[in-house]
Amino acid sequence: MPDIAKLLWPESVAIIGASSDTRGLRGRIVQIMRSHPYQGAVYPVSRSETEVQGLKAYKSVADLPPTDLAAMIIPAKFVPQELENCGKAGIKAAIILSSGFAEEKGETGPALQKEIQALSHFSFRVDGSIELFDMDFEPRKLFTDVAAVSEIGNFLGQTPGIQFDGLSAAGH
Repeated sequence: MPDIAKLLWPESVAIIGASSDTRGLRGRIVQIMRSHPYQGAVYPVSRSETEVQGLKAYKSVADLPPTDLAAMIIPAKFVPQELENCGKAGIKAAIILSSGFAEEKGETGPALQKEIQALSHFSFRVDGSIELFDMDFEPRKLFTDVAAVSEIGNFLGQTPGIQFDGLSAAGH
């Protein structure tokens, strides 16, 4: 059985493509992470900002302290290279929040997906596109109260008034 602990119960999360603008998904992800009782470290990665929503931002994953999970909200064409960077940095799990892979018509999306599959030598766990989160917000806490599974994670992350102990989205 594959070890998915870093995917489900990370002690640290890098948000690649993070933004201070909470009107967009790249900023809302950081906002949601900070609004839940997640006890781990959150590391925004942004090429254009030095601080994201009060958190120090890093220019690349190579600059990060040891990190368990990378959540990527970047254009699909950059995902294979960033996953390779994550593998080189020792990150063991990633969630791809970008679209533009197998769900796209034409050859580009499926080709990008094959590039991602070719990175299997890094031995990290990768969860598919269009998820918001695939983790327990409190590391090592079992799902004892309310957990939710949805095909589309964006719905789960925007459920006002409901605190989930765990969220998982199946994506495509």
